[in-house]
Amino acid sequence: MKRCFVIMPYGSDDTGLQRLFTGVYQTIIAPAVRNAGYEPKRSDLAAEPGNVTHDIIRDLLESDRVQIQHGRELIAALERFAA
Repeated sequence: MKRCFVIMPYGSDDTGLQRLFTGVYQTIIAPAVRNAGYEPKRSDLAAEPGNVTHDIIRDLLESDRVQIQHGRELIAALERFAA
């Protein structure tokens, strides 16, 4: 299956915000990516520990598509998710 690397905020010192980002990814972004025929990938959710920067570079090079969620799109998704 083709892979889609998702770039989005995923962490901060605020655990509530981390849960919110993960929730948006799991309930909105990942299902939409799968529905489009791609396997979603987010470097911070890798199964094995390692260098996140290295993982990001590898994922950028190996993915068939890169989806960037930021700015107004992400804020709108967060507002829908939090409502």
